[in-house]
Amino acid sequence: MSATATATKSVQRVALNNPIICPTCWNRFAPETILWIATHPSLIGDDKLGEYEPIRFLPTRFDISGNAIDSKGSTCNDLACPRCHMRIPRANIELKPMFLSIAGTPSCGKSYFLTSMTWQLRQNFSADFRVSVTDADPMCNRILNSYEEQQFFSSDQDTPVRLRKTEEQGDDYASSMIDGQVVQYVSPFLFSMRPMDTHPSESQAAKVSRVLSMYDNAGESFAPGRDGASNPVTRHLGQAMAIFFCYDLMQDPRVRQALKGKTTDMQVVEQSVTARQEIVLYEVIERFRRLTGLGQSERTDKPLVIIVTKYDGWKALLDNLILERPVVRRPDGLGAIDLVHVRNVSNRVKELLSRFSNELVTAAQSFSNNVWFIPVSATGRSPELDTASGITGVRPRDIEP
Repeated sequence: MSATATATKSVQRVALNNPIICPTCWNRFAPETILWIATHPSLIGDDKLGEYEPIRFLPTRFDISGNAIDSKGSTCNDLACPRCHMRIPRANIELKPMFLSIAGTPSCGKSYFLTSMTWQLRQNFSADFRVSVTDADPMCNRILNSYEEQQFFSSDQDTPVRLRKTEEQGDDYASSMIDGQVVQYVSPFLFSMRPMDTHPSESQAAKVSRVLSMYDNAGESFAPGRDGASNPVTRHLGQAMAIFFCYDLMQDPRVRQALKGKTTDMQVVEQSVTARQEIVLYEVIERFRRLTGLGQSERTDKPLVIIVTKYDGWKALLDNLILERPVVRRPDGLGAIDLVHVRNVSNRVKELLSRFSNELVTAAQSFSNNVWFIPVSATGRSPELDTASGITGVRPRDIEP
């Protein structure tokens, strides 16, 4: 048997999604229309992404491993969406997608929550649930990875860190020429989730594995009128299997008044941000209805999770309730979520919110049949001012989500 025949025989067929969903522009397309990214150094200047980006093309030649060959004879490895021309990781064409939308007002703690959540996914999912969580595309996750490094992997454990504010433009976003108009998209964070070899569903890995797409928009993007044809940065809401709405209790002056005398936390004492956060939730709900066709009198069954951030600053209002990890063990040793415990905590938080912001609770429950109220401390403690560096933040050694 020739070497070519041997190599051909060893190539495995891979089942592709049909349709594929682009995680950047949410375009649905057939696998055979996917574009490849040229690698030859002379093939620069893409008609949608600009003069400094490699050309995207529909190939006619492939090598023995199934990789495209560009017009200059160079082998290509990276794929792109036929509509927006943004990179698409291989995981997105093989694994079923799972979209999560994270929303909230400016300074509500979305980036801190997202950073701690993904770090905990990496640390705990393999041990508790025998599910591996890895970067589907390290390039897409570079900003989130830098946040994780600042908080959880810093060589300087004693200087407080503070994550930068998410802006409405910059490295968090990418632009493409669509129908003669420059359109700005928010860049996704992408993770592959697969059962490990000790998981009961390992034999069905191809069926149950998922690629998780999450987005960290600037809070301003959720203000009424901020999402248009040239700036569709929150339209991932139309794909979301669940919505996380980050709610900062301490942006409510009624809560700050109730906390007087109960805490010296600088997040309360020095809080200068006041926001009508329920208005942003109304806008999120309205965008979801428009994007999905959900009627004004209908409710969705998709989960709406109200993430009540900065618990370390307002925990006195819940009698300093200790947030235990809600993980129990099955007889086979596999972890499971203790939903009874989670629901009990959710009900307590719901009662608290009903006292201070009943309009938000009412809006949430009129939108979804599956609402949860989850208290979160992304750092495990309140920030403090470091006089040496002038930074207000939390020392990495003290961070414990």
